[in-house]
Amino acid sequence: HNLLQFFQNSDPQIKLLLAQYQGKVIAAIIVSFYNQTATYLHGASSGEHRNMMAPHLLQWAAIKITKQLGYKYYDFWGIAPSDQPNHPWSGISRFKRGFGGKEINYVPVREFVYNKPWYWLMKLGRKFKK
Repeated sequence: HNLLQFFQNSDPQIKLLLAQYQGKVIAAIIVSFYNQTATYLHGASSGEHRNMMAPHLLQWAAIKITKQLGYKYYDFWGIAPSDQPNHPWSGISRFKRGFGGKEINYVPVREFVYNKPWYWLMKLGRKFKK
């Protein structure tokens, strides 16, 4: 609930888009808007009602909002190299490439750690999740 309030009251340069089905949120994405570009920052979806294809709907809605607001580009932010079919991002990259568009390669993103104990705890959690 607090997160929803944050996005409703926050800077219009960042938007939280939600997909609902039967009154339940089944997918969400966060998109930032800056300097002619809308950038997909993060998304999540429920395995429940997967057949509704809510992530596709949200990306399409974000692309339409990008155009309506007069921004020139929509950046899906990150795909696997095409020549690496076993890359951990290959599935999400196939999803993103399915929208078409032009691929532009930028310098890779780097993580800057502000709080080392929390960072290591997060990494440890990811290991156990696998």
